[in-house]
Amino acid sequence: MGGTRDERSNTAANNLHACRPCHDAVESQPARAYANGWKIRHGVQDPTQVPARHVRFGWVLLALDGSWTPVELAECGAHPSSAACPDCTACKRCGPCGCELVAGWQQRTPA
Repeated sequence: MGGTRDERSNTAANNLHACRPCHDAVESQPARAYANGWKIRHGVQDPTQVPARHVRFGWVLLALDGSWTPVELAECGAHPSSAACPDCTACKRCGPCGCELVAGWQQRTPA
């Protein structure tokens, strides 16, 4: 039998309620489920920091106490806007933002 000792696995932030057809869709379409925050990779991500797409409320962050808060996403569509560069709005978690790329390009360009 499988299992985990990770205390986060049984928290409200790590468990979504779904009807049978939605549950079946999540299980049969894992790429879509990961992209929408309906599934997260075990032990890799903190469930309280993974936005989930809610059918009525849009993107939300789930809390350990069962509450949720709406969240705006960065340009990448996968991380909260708090991960975005304030100047170019690109997601800094997905790689270098536009500002960093321009700065790097300027550093390598001869004067």
